[in-house]
Amino acid sequence: TWDSLTYHLARAAWWGQHGGVEWIPNVLDERQNAFPVNAEVAVLYTLVGAGSERLAALPQLVSQVAMLAAVYGSSRRLDFGRGPSLYAALVLATLPMVALQSTTTQTDLVVTALAVTAVFFLLGGDRNEAALAGVAVGLALGTKLTVVLVLPVLVVLAIVRLPPRRVALAAGAALISFAAWSSWAYVRNVRETGSLLGEGVGRVEHQADPSALGSLSTPVRVLYRFLDLSGTDGLSWVTAIMASLRVTIAAGATTYVLLRRGGGPR
Repeated sequence: TWDSLTYHLARAAWWGQHGGVEWIPNVLDERQNAFPVNAEVAVLYTLVGAGSERLAALPQLVSQVAMLAAVYGSSRRLDFGRGPSLYAALVLATLPMVALQSTTTQTDLVVTALAVTAVFFLLGGDRNEAALAGVAVGLALGTKLTVVLVLPVLVVLAIVRLPPRRVALAAGAALISFAAWSSWAYVRNVRETGSLLGEGVGRVEHQADPSALGSLSTPVRVLYRFLDLSGTDGLSWVTAIMASLRVTIAAGATTYVLLRRGGGPR
């Protein structure tokens, strides 16, 4: 894929050739340096271990299996039956993004598997699983920054399902995991560019100045595009906004029911 060839696989190949996960000089695509590295480090292990690129997609494929297992397990912990839980996992496996990315060296399935695994552990609720949920979140933050969009869901889930001490345990494990395995990529960005998120393609040209109006309009635009109403003749923005609000309310209500299903904090 374009992303694999321009930075995912390219950066791992450079690290392998030069014997370390280092800052790459004179790159044509700044994403090779700026973006988090955990998934590509896993790709690097396959390149070095196999001596070629034949196993380079293995991290994504394994992540797909882990993600489906976590979805099944999470459904069971929400008191759904085996059949519906398996069906949910299998439907997820057929989604184009999941099916197509599972044989690439991209990172979306890796970070998704970590996020869904965190959900599974939070639903378990005991001390060990709370800590493992935090570790998964810390690793995800070093895999792809879009996991930040999922953090509010994980925080709400932790508060609803866990007593305060275990919420603190999960948060502490996340901080330790991030510091140990993920933070250095951001520190390196600051050292080399003066910016926490680095520079170049994929960040600078899409960066916007935060504003109150922008914070309100962004989720509306995201939902509008998600609904794919572009082919509907005569659809006004008012109708689109109302449809988006209905989806938001329905998603919120569904999330609340699922979180409460099976009881509160244990």
